[in-house]
Amino acid sequence: MSQTRVFVVLAGAALSFTSAMAQTSLNQDRAYNAELQADSLSRANLQGGGGGFKISDGAFTLQIGGLYQTRYNMNWAGEGSAGRFQRADNNKFYNGFNQRIKLTARGTIADPNLSYGFQGDFATDGGAFNLDDAWGKYKWENGVYAKWGQFKLPFSREELVGDGYQLSAERSFENSTFTLGRSQALEFGIEQDVWRAMLAFSDGLRAQNTDFNSASEADWAFTGRADFKWAGEWDRFKDFTSFRGQGYAGMAGLGLHWEDEGSTGNGGPFGAVTRFEGNNTIAGTLDVSGEGDGWNIYAAFNAVRQDPSTPNANSLTDFGWVLQGGFFLTDNFELFARYDGIRADDDHTVRYTNSTTTAPTAPNNAISSISTRTLHFVSLGTNYYLVPGSHAAKFTAAVVIGLSKTDEIMATTNSDRYSSSGYDILGTEGGTKVGTLGSSKSGEVGLQLQFQIMF
Repeated sequence: MSQTRVFVVLAGAALSFTSAMAQTSLNQDRAYNAELQADSLSRANLQGGGGGFKISDGAFTLQIGGLYQTRYNMNWAGEGSAGRFQRADNNKFYNGFNQRIKLTARGTIADPNLSYGFQGDFATDGGAFNLDDAWGKYKWENGVYAKWGQFKLPFSREELVGDGYQLSAERSFENSTFTLGRSQALEFGIEQDVWRAMLAFSDGLRAQNTDFNSASEADWAFTGRADFKWAGEWDRFKDFTSFRGQGYAGMAGLGLHWEDEGSTGNGGPFGAVTRFEGNNTIAGTLDVSGEGDGWNIYAAFNAVRQDPSTPNANSLTDFGWVLQGGFFLTDNFELFARYDGIRADDDHTVRYTNSTTTAPTAPNNAISSISTRTLHFVSLGTNYYLVPGSHAAKFTAAVVIGLSKTDEIMATTNSDRYSSSGYDILGTEGGTKVGTLGSSKSGEVGLQLQFQIMF
């Protein structure tokens, strides 16, 4: 082949490559803009999920979205007896995958002010499809709204921020202990420029998917939250991250919860959410958030008091706290750290049994006091956002360290240990998601590697 022909072939190849690269760049730009638009839609709901694909016919709209997180876990339980999720042979290393899959649908009906929302979750263990949210909402022009159905109670900001918008792979241990979770409720609220407030009347904490006569419900419950922001827009606080280029934003929030239980259904001290007959529960939370150009910080304090009317049962007051923050090294790369703790009441006890399906009964089972009353946890990690400024696709790596022994607090039903009195400490709301399995020695370490896609 002559030099001229070689030159022509090379020139043609270069032009083809340049054209392909230009087309690829154009497609990437289009995909980037579409992804940002989808992520912008996904921020419309405080309780997480995606905005997804939208169908509109006048005032009738439908948005379909979802969240997929796949997580690889490694856990070094350390020396000591087996915890709640460990084998009896005291194996010290565990590893494997789990995942979180959620599907959402929301929109408006006839009137732009009349909206609805549904969310379902595929269980990590077994894959059963469970209902998370099902609600309707009407909002008036003055910012007042009414909301009814099943949804998260307006209490802790960490819980209200959606699963796909957390700073780490999972919420804190403190949140797993003190969260109120979802309930069936009627809520009224108002949102103004610098403040907003919400008040819900419900079936009580963690009363998700229950019938009206269920023993897992409270007799009555009220939950309220008020937020005040001195900088930024409300949308800034629907996640914990502040990307580079965003301005300063600040907010403080206060939440209160009060419920009474024991007369609904056949309740008792080993119900699905550790309730007590005639128990009166009061909980409170206070949080402060600050965000700036590529940095964020969040702090919260929680307290709960239970006053059982059961004979010889002591009143219990527990406290919890969390401090976390993040900082971007590049537009895509974020570092974060979190410290959280729990202070259990001195009157907490643990009841031991060999049964794995039924609650233990005295006097055949030993009862002992919790030996570790103050627990500390540290989480360190990083996020890598595939598209700067968006949660739609990101990778998270987090190291979780238990600075205290954790076997006693892994107490709930269907385990070999039960809390005979007190709050459901690291019970069904936490489980294996929090990164620890329970160890009778301090120093348990968990590594979580997670990739998420949200649409």
